[in-house]
Amino acid sequence: MLNAITSRVSIVICCTLLLSLSTVSCENNAPEKDSKLLVDYPPQHDISAVTDAVEGNVRGYLTTPQELREIKRKADAGIEPYRSAVADVVSFAKKEWEWQPPKGEQTCPSADDPVYLEMGSQLAYAQALAYHLTGDAAFATHAISGIRGILGISGFGEPGNTSKPDKQCQLNLSWWIPGFIHAADLLEDVPEWQNSGIKKPFQEWLANVVYPIISFTAEVSMSNWGAAATHCCAAIADYLHDRNDLNLVSYNRLSAPEPFTARAPAEAFEHANALALGRMNGTRWEGKGGSSSACDFDPSAKSMIRPDGAIPDELRRGSTGCEGAAIEENDKSNMYSQTHLQQLIAHAELLLRRGDHRIYDNIQPEALRIEYYDPNGNPLAVELPAGRGSLLKAIEFVFQKSKNPVPRSLKSAGEVAYRYYKAPFILSAIEASRPNSGNRAMAFETLTHGFAEGETIALPPTVPAPK
Repeated sequence: MLNAITSRVSIVICCTLLLSLSTVSCENNAPEKDSKLLVDYPPQHDISAVTDAVEGNVRGYLTTPQELREIKRKADAGIEPYRSAVADVVSFAKKEWEWQPPKGEQTCPSADDPVYLEMGSQLAYAQALAYHLTGDAAFATHAISGIRGILGISGFGEPGNTSKPDKQCQLNLSWWIPGFIHAADLLEDVPEWQNSGIKKPFQEWLANVVYPIISFTAEVSMSNWGAAATHCCAAIADYLHDRNDLNLVSYNRLSAPEPFTARAPAEAFEHANALALGRMNGTRWEGKGGSSSACDFDPSAKSMIRPDGAIPDELRRGSTGCEGAAIEENDKSNMYSQTHLQQLIAHAELLLRRGDHRIYDNIQPEALRIEYYDPNGNPLAVELPAGRGSLLKAIEFVFQKSKNPVPRSLKSAGEVAYRYYKAPFILSAIEASRPNSGNRAMAFETLTHGFAEGETIALPPTVPAPK
């Protein structure tokens, strides 16, 4: 299914079969036992262990009400980082909704537009968290009102290969819509939410207004744009797990035989996961309508997470360049590598909470030759190296091989990664700045993922992926 959508009609059959095998079988392989990655950072979890089930009807994206009860208990006992993190979230949740809900068609002239999405996403989520931390129903009421406020938006321009300002909406939505989903999910079993009548309209708005806009970027981009859109597509598909009456319409690459594909939520969820793994492993490539300066124009600099952890399509954005061995300057090579990681960590955590470790544990132990087309349609071939595709190595590259301080936005994503990997280099970067409060993929991660020194941390509670 993946290759039928993403490959050119003229691609040779053997290439299609090869790519199909790589995205289905190779991407599920665990790291080899002699992998340097495992020597440096041995696995911290028994992935066969039975995890707790999520209570009630909540899905769980970054946390659940049952986890928040335990966090509150530890905060009330004065245990850090819980005490400070709870205080931070509750303080933020007391902010006023000072932005008017947008109505009708919207454009995105800048990365901050519409401001209601950016600020509202964080505030609605904070208020949903604060409801569970305090029991104050006013927080739930405010969060519900905030979510209702986005439903007046009727569109964000044309889907597919559009130009700015509409194109910027593809990224802005990918950044901020997951926060509204996280908030709604935490409210799932709250009487105020159940009586509000907005769950189904919210789901339909996600399916009909948001998903078609972001889907093209998920299909075509190998950069942080693609990572953000793919994470958001996965979150929407998951949140629509109980809405098989809805189809999610994905706008395909311009070279695809059909302009769009409609999928049920379960199929769309797995498609998004395959897109993410293909981007990590180098078995996908920049499509027409994507970047005109993508690293995929040069097979020697093919986009992927390299064995050393570098992401070429982010390095090219600044002075480092596609083939750079370290980030020397605090420029766009650094910033966009960080942005890509934030989205990929969020997607990994979503899968983990569906009992799926594929993104967190991904590493490709064998080399693989592929044939592909650059964004202009020219045929190319490359042998992808063994050891590619590791999220942990990508985190290590930015934390350790950048000569620049780790910004607080990445430290907050590092809280999520550290809870899974327990890699000491992550902890040394994040602990001094706690509580770490958010970025364009997640928020309040010290609250949801921080833990005290010496604690034994189990895997999070899970629910099945959409079926």
